[in-house]
Amino acid sequence: MKPRLSLALFVLIPFFIACLSANAQGQRGVRGQVFLPNGSPAQQHIRFTLTTDNGMRTEIFFTDSNGRIMLPTISGTYTITVQTDGQTYGTTVANFDSTIVGNYITVHLNPFKPE
Repeated sequence: MKPRLSLALFVLIPFFIACLSANAQGQRGVRGQVFLPNGSPAQQHIRFTLTTDNGMRTEIFFTDSNGRIMLPTISGTYTITVQTDGQTYGTTVANFDSTIVGNYITVHLNPFKPE
């Protein structure tokens, strides 16, 4: 009975460690904060697009209700574009390279300028 138990533990323990590692990696990603023109953190959902450096891929995301950005793990140079709300902030474009800034980014929205 003991040899079977040892074999089972020998096989199962690395499997569980791999599962925990994969789960932890899945919870990572790029995080960040959107700030209003007055410097305070946004306290609302904000829609933004994330575009690859070559423009081949664009995805739409939303911040949470506190303006926090939560993106999957990405690598490379990206552009975040926030379209104006027509009242508080203007269209804002922010570029970042995840290999340089790491996994935390900030976006400072431009003031709204009526035409």
